[in-house]
Amino acid sequence: MFKKLFFLGIVLTMMSCEKESLTETTSNSNLTQSSLLTGLLQRIAQNPTAFDNVLDGCSGFSVQLPVTVTVNGTTVTVASEIDFQTIQNLKNASPNDSDEVIFTYPIQLRLKNHQLVSVSSYNQFEDLYEDYSLDDLTEIRCVNMQFPITINTYNTSNQQTQAYTLTNDVSLYQFLASLTANLQYSLSYPIIVTDANNNPQTITSNIGFESVIDANLSQCDAPVGNSPLSFTTILTDNIWYVSSYIDDDGDDETDDFEEFTFDFLSNFDIQVFEGSLFANGSWNYYTAGNTQKLNLNFSNANLLDLDQDWTIVEYTSAVIRLRYIDSDNDVEYLVLRKL
Repeated sequence: MFKKLFFLGIVLTMMSCEKESLTETTSNSNLTQSSLLTGLLQRIAQNPTAFDNVLDGCSGFSVQLPVTVTVNGTTVTVASEIDFQTIQNLKNASPNDSDEVIFTYPIQLRLKNHQLVSVSSYNQFEDLYEDYSLDDLTEIRCVNMQFPITINTYNTSNQQTQAYTLTNDVSLYQFLASLTANLQYSLSYPIIVTDANNNPQTITSNIGFESVIDANLSQCDAPVGNSPLSFTTILTDNIWYVSSYIDDDGDDETDDFEEFTFDFLSNFDIQVFEGSLFANGSWNYYTAGNTQKLNLNFSNANLLDLDQDWTIVEYTSAVIRLRYIDSDNDVEYLVLRKL
């Protein structure tokens, strides 16, 4: 019942816009609601929601601090992220207790879109938890954008153009969330970001932006209490489908694989189904330095685009994001999602 909570007006107050011709500041192609970079930018601009999972166990919202909680009979006031370790220590104190975090209500939750929701009871919290508890890729806290930035849009239905000046993460997130299928946009470069080491980096292209983000993901701080996930266990315990494939020309070719599902067997075979068994393949997981790799091989010509030595960019128990860079520095992206 809370899925349709919106707060209109914030975009209008945080965006200034004017009609003008669409100006390409680089040779980048326009971006859309389904572009890889759009998803990455949303994760940078969203309200962080996974960092406090030791408290709420949910990556769909965060708890506004300070808050008072009881864990295994001990009551604690959590005033800042520093106190998260105290909560984890209480959970680790004994293997025979429930480890449930009981909030003292009322509390406030902040959604990914930065909206605040007041919660007055356990039942209301459980309803929200059920609505927003999705195991998806979460916030990117180790890359921060410097504002303001300018975005140019083009509506393919009416050929109208507009320019927006965005002044903070909230306005950027709301802009990206409001994109429709007929709306394209381009970023006005250069854009300056601060990386995981708090160093400024100047971005001049979409590909450069994606590369900087991906390069910093491994340096993002893991949430307190977060247990490392075994990639091979996740891979072999689930059935997967291609939710996104961007070829080395930057074209979205996801539709080429929409009918297939992939079963990665523990003996390193792959069974590909299109209703019934369609093709076979093989997989191999290995590390090269600090880089995790997934090598895929298929016997069927329809799957040869996936036949690469992929770099594992990031993964959860439900999403795997892969990248391949060829000898000409052309980039392909593949995203697998759990069926």
